[in-house]
Amino acid sequence: MIDEIDKQRILTKITLIGLAMNVIIPVTILVVAALINRNAVAEAGGIHWEDHPGVKTLFYVFLVIAAADFIAAIIIRRRLPAGIVEAGGKTPLERFENSVVRLSIIMYSLNASHAFYGLALYILGADIEVLILFAALSMIGYQLLRPRSGYLDQLWQRFDPTAAGPGP
Repeated sequence: MIDEIDKQRILTKITLIGLAMNVIIPVTILVVAALINRNAVAEAGGIHWEDHPGVKTLFYVFLVIAAADFIAAIIIRRRLPAGIVEAGGKTPLERFENSVVRLSIIMYSLNASHAFYGLALYILGADIEVLILFAALSMIGYQLLRPRSGYLDQLWQRFDPTAAGPGP
């Protein structure tokens, strides 16, 4: 069984990894883009495609890809892939922790890609609002994918079928 102290330590570790990947990176990208092109932020007022019609098509393509990435992350979250469980470690708790960290990094990477889609569109000429939208999708996705205590209990039961439930 996983005890409460170990569960909180693992949750803290994967929450910090998620914050770095899905909040700090998108916010940093937004701040840098805003500082580089201050006029675009001052003149904000919707997305204008007139100057870059090809970017409009890419916007919709990236939006569909971002939705597919999010769905893939949810599927991965609900089904613990067998290869993840084989993560190195000596004790069952170490193997479990390594598995959860790997699983979280995979989910967070899929989710973080949204901010990079927005950055690519911004570099290609889209307005900063497009970048803001994709960065926001990354941050919202993090909130929806972020593991909680009950999720770790479910994973532990999949990892160790003999576990009757959460620790004391």
